[in-house]
Amino acid sequence: ATVSVLYWSFNNMVRVGVYGGSFDPPTKAHMLCVENILNNDDIDEVIIVPSGVRPDKRNMSPYNMRLEMTLSCVEEYLAGKKVSVSTVEKDGALKTFDLLTRMTAERGSDEIIFVIGSDWLLSGKSISETWYRGSELVSRFEFLVLYRPDTIPRHSDLSVYGPKFTWLDTDPKYHSPLSSTFVRRQVLLNNPSVEEYVGHLVSKFITTHKLYLNGEGTAKEMAGL
Repeated sequence: ATVSVLYWSFNNMVRVGVYGGSFDPPTKAHMLCVENILNNDDIDEVIIVPSGVRPDKRNMSPYNMRLEMTLSCVEEYLAGKKVSVSTVEKDGALKTFDLLTRMTAERGSDEIIFVIGSDWLLSGKSISETWYRGSELVSRFEFLVLYRPDTIPRHSDLSVYGPKFTWLDTDPKYHSPLSSTFVRRQVLLNNPSVEEYVGHLVSKFITTHKLYLNGEGTAKEMAGL
């Protein structure tokens, strides 16, 4: 199921960028990333997918809270854009192959493109070797790679990862070092407001629900300071 901020009707096949993440919390940097994806000539629409509970991130905030924050952030920064927020992982995280297969079935003839950061390609092993149903995944779906500093060289040859990997052209105005981890740390350090990082609606939500103060990931966050 998809929760849409706005609804659009398309008569022709569209190319849909799928942008997943924990969004714990969603930040202005995430919204800039979505804008960047939308400004790519090959992408007509973006679906944001807050991840379900993942075994490697057991300290995540509850799904419904992350979903509500993501919807609020989209409302504040991307209103009127061809963006929607999917609840496909509300019952738990899906393997990437299963996620994209389900979205392909939901969207009919539309093309699904998975957006990843270049940090996902750092392991030295290809996705086809290490990911669930990796060979099928990279042969069937397109990957749009967003450059992140201190990862693989910008504009390096992506064909070594699969036949359908391409770089996302990025404008410097969309670059931001801001991360969810940084925002959580600011809350732990008693920063009176994180509005400048997440916007008014998400900042208010964090304060109202007292997120990131005593629970999820507190010990780990403090250890990283």
